[in-house]
Amino acid sequence: MGLTDTLMAGRYSADDLAGVAIGTSVWIPMLLLFTGILMATIPLVAQAFGARDYDSIRHTLQQGCWLALLLGGVAALLLHLAAPLYSLMEVSGTMRSVGGGYVEALAWGAPAAMLFTLLRCGQEALHQTRTIMLISLAGLLVNIPLNAVLIYGYAGFPELGGVGCGWATVAALWVQFLLAVWFTLRSRHFEPVRLWLNWRQPQLRKQQELLRIGVPIGVTIFFEASMFLIIALLLAPLGSTVVSGHQIAFSVISVTFMIPLSLSMALSIRVGFTLGRGDPRGARRVATTGIAMGGLIALATSSTIWLLATPIASLYSVEPDVIALASLLLGFAALFQLPDVIQVCGAGALRGYKDTRFALGAAFVAYWLVGLPLGYSLSLTDLWGAALGAKGFWIGITCGLSIAASSLLVRLHLISRRAARAG
Repeated sequence: MGLTDTLMAGRYSADDLAGVAIGTSVWIPMLLLFTGILMATIPLVAQAFGARDYDSIRHTLQQGCWLALLLGGVAALLLHLAAPLYSLMEVSGTMRSVGGGYVEALAWGAPAAMLFTLLRCGQEALHQTRTIMLISLAGLLVNIPLNAVLIYGYAGFPELGGVGCGWATVAALWVQFLLAVWFTLRSRHFEPVRLWLNWRQPQLRKQQELLRIGVPIGVTIFFEASMFLIIALLLAPLGSTVVSGHQIAFSVISVTFMIPLSLSMALSIRVGFTLGRGDPRGARRVATTGIAMGGLIALATSSTIWLLATPIASLYSVEPDVIALASLLLGFAALFQLPDVIQVCGAGALRGYKDTRFALGAAFVAYWLVGLPLGYSLSLTDLWGAALGAKGFWIGITCGLSIAASSLLVRLHLISRRAARAG
């Protein structure tokens, strides 16, 4: 849906594309932070599923629903309060109005996004990933025509431009949540769990366990995603062409990132399930195989982006300056595919072991102590010579991701070997 928002807003105008870019760079890090916290349910449910402990699965998911409601309310409030951020960063008038309207709309979809995430995690941990794919596809099929109607004002609706993308996404999010509820009520795979029976009030001990595992996951993902938020805001004074070029490159890697992110979640599920079944050596084999698959995926996506940079950029915009800058940045994006894939798969495998704090520390050092400061100095200062503009940030990102990937591989090797020897 983020891809379709960017594509369709870019066809409307460069200013609307830049406004959606600013809005997306606020919405996506927040979404990933809170959904990352809810991902604590994946290893807990997966290990309980491996042990066939359905009471524990039901308890985890019920308590997760309470946490999702809380996070959905907090996310909605923060999105309503996001407008002053644009003034603080000196975002120009049109970009500010589009970006502000976009996130104001998305605030109404935040509770649905959190509750859907919780049900999605439960279904995925029970190996029902195909259903989630179909539900997500349904959301996309709602999003695309509504984008067209609300951006251009078809069928008697007002012409909202980029802001219409936000309202279309809200509708899609609620459709996804309602479909997920329907599935849990009707699916035979959920029947042993009995999720909706004997509902329990929020319990402090279980909430603490969810937060202990989930907060490092969410903050780790937030560190990487928020780096792109900061970059977009720092580039905003350079004009809509620069912001649009950066957003196109970011949108492309966001789409390609879904493949290794999915593999990462599969690793969390399969490693946790195998450990719950009492097979730590098998869990190590799962982790090793997953990392190798991730490397092959990275080579494929990197080659595709490198060879098709200009045609891909042309899908997003018709303005030559935007296409030229986006093509250049996509070349840098191709370079960091391998470390990006390795680090996300390594973190996913570690989550299967309920090891989430190391990934948090590695992300903080790699992104905020190395990647972002280095990128800033290359892009907006003359510390290393002439300022490089947007491409300097992408060089800094690549360096940070390489550090994260190396450290997570070492950690995974040590943790999995220790568990295999103990088993």
